Amino acid sequence: DAAADVHLDHHALWINPDNSDHMILGSDGGVSISWDRSDNWYQFRNLPLGQFYEIGVDMRDPYHVCGGLQDNGSWCAPSDTRSNQGIRTRDWYNVGSGDGFFTVMHPSNTSLMFAESQGGNLIRVNLETMERTRMRPIGRPDADDEMPELRWNWDTPVVLSSHDESTLYIGSNLLFRSSDLGQSFTAISGDLTWSVDRDTLSIMGVPGGSAQMSRNDGQSSYGNLTAIAESPLNEAVIYTGADDGRVHVTQDSGETWTDITDRLEGLPRYAYVTRIVASHGQDGEVFAAFDNHRNDDFNSYLYHSENFGQDWRRIGSGLPASSLNALAQHPDNAELLFVGNEVGVYVSADAGVTWVQMGSGLPTVPVDDIKIHPRENDLIIGTHGRGVWIIDDISPLEHLSTNVMVANAHIFPIRRATSFNPYTPQGWTPGIFAAPNPPSGARIRYHLSSDVEELELRVTDATGKLVRKLDAQVASGVHEVIWDLRLQLGSGEESAGGGLGPRVLPGAYIVELVTGADIVQSEVSVRMDPRVEIGRRELMARHQVMIDSYRIGSAVGLAERALEEATNQLVAAGELVAGRDNEGLTSEIQQVREKLAALNEELDDSSGGGRVWRGIETSGAMPTADALYQIEESWAKVPSLTEGVNAIIGDVESVLRQVYAPIAMPDLPNELPIPSKGR
Repeated sequence: DAAADVHLDHHALWINPDNSDHMILGSDGGVSISWDRSDNWYQFRNLPLGQFYEIGVDMRDPYHVCGGLQDNGSWCAPSDTRSNQGIRTRDWYNVGSGDGFFTVMHPSNTSLMFAESQGGNLIRVNLETMERTRMRPIGRPDADDEMPELRWNWDTPVVLSSHDESTLYIGSNLLFRSSDLGQSFTAISGDLTWSVDRDTLSIMGVPGGSAQMSRNDGQSSYGNLTAIAESPLNEAVIYTGADDGRVHVTQDSGETWTDITDRLEGLPRYAYVTRIVASHGQDGEVFAAFDNHRNDDFNSYLYHSENFGQDWRRIGSGLPASSLNALAQHPDNAELLFVGNEVGVYVSADAGVTWVQMGSGLPTVPVDDIKIHPRENDLIIGTHGRGVWIIDDISPLEHLSTNVMVANAHIFPIRRATSFNPYTPQGWTPGIFAAPNPPSGARIRYHLSSDVEELELRVTDATGKLVRKLDAQVASGVHEVIWDLRLQLGSGEESAGGGLGPRVLPGAYIVELVTGADIVQSEVSVRMDPRVEIGRRELMARHQVMIDSYRIGSAVGLAERALEEATNQLVAAGELVAGRDNEGLTSEIQQVREKLAALNEELDDSSGGGRVWRGIETSGAMPTADALYQIEESWAKVPSLTEGVNAIIGDVESVLRQVYAPIAMPDLPNELPIPSKGR
């Protein structure tokens, strides 16, 4: 075996035509390279590759994304590590083996999930102990004491009920239901497939019973369920679809089933059912997607029904000729749909009537699954080749409308923001891929119907007090600004000395977008890191200490800037006087410069309390005694030093008036406000 230590299932091999010892091998495990004709191999670990079939998300905070991969089992990773290292390979953890497929997370018990490998081999995983319970149903004897013939798909569908957190569905050629999280299963249907002898069918024009490179396309069984959908409006309504194209619905929890396959006009017979979505928009509404590429037909087959599948209408204007792999409906906007095909993701804002391709930097890649996180409103995309992609907060898509488009300006709803301290370990990992974490702070999106000359984007507290002004684009279209939750002193001179300050307290804030005479507003909620335990009184006291530190630091910054400006003016004046043979004035300039330097040194020695807020902010603990002492010391000294700065500026002015004519007199630094804790 020339690649004994490389992941099997090889797909591509390149041999350097100029050096046959140099080889590159592509497999289900990624890309590996050899420089000694396969004696040793090195796997590239800086390539974001992954062949996901199915994905799932949980409700942890931050939430985790799980998924099943081709011959690599099932894995999970956090959507945000809250670390400066990003999301690395080491952040992923294995929850299942074999070829991975559906990963289904419990909505309230975040230590419990389901994963499966090929052929419906379902396991329940305890994420605290990593124990795995195998639970693929085997059925029960019928009236003739015969065990049912169960056929399981390579990618067997698994669904956890949205009405009952203990109810689980899994499909072979029969549909099974468990009311106790898989401890026991009951068949609630007969055979929901055509049960066709597949040797009588053709693949790409070749009869199934004839010689093929991979008999029956390599599938071990045929005539099994590939899609299950429970209505979010009525738990008794369930749809199923099969790999042989058969579609059923029950409206009484499986007591009776109706075959609705023949109602799908224009659908080729035996087209593979990839997805069924029972809509939350209205009772009886359902969408279904099909794949007929096995019959050399790459058209997109997408159907819509409003009466439980009794009548269907084919939809999909704008979709290319590409098989449909994934279909998802937004949990809050029933008109907003997404499909995944062999080239990417398409979106519809009118219940599937028209479609456009989503860009967002997604490469051209097969998309096999799509999820929308119900809390964070993120769009999560599972690709078969390029791993998992996340589009953070799709509120602009959710709320896009004609009214929004024609309004002069519009702010989309802003997702709750979390104030936290990132984990900042020392880490040097060259050659290892790391996905970036989403930016921390509040993600503000707004739309302008046309270009504007002036625009102001600002954040205020609930009383209208200005907290921060943000830079923003003035061109038409949708724009995004990340507010890092930091405040800044008011717009007066005091703001120039300190830059950005501490993060704001938890609470509600108002975002205002001002364009000319128009003002639009939206609210953003800021919360404390839920991992940090601190009382509200302590939190406010801690914040006030940081504000005191920030304000005195701002005063020091203003004073030092004034001294620097005055020093530069004296240097320029000294250069002019040097050619006048006026030793008295030269000496006076030097004496004032020495006073400026001495005062600057005193300011620097007294400035420690103006910097400690940064250290206080790095944890949720109360300030230390030393930090409080430094702040008090700065407040005791800096106000009088600021008065000294104002006084010495007068000395500078006296010297400069001896050097410059009135018309050429440079602008002196403005008089500094004297800092006061009571302000």
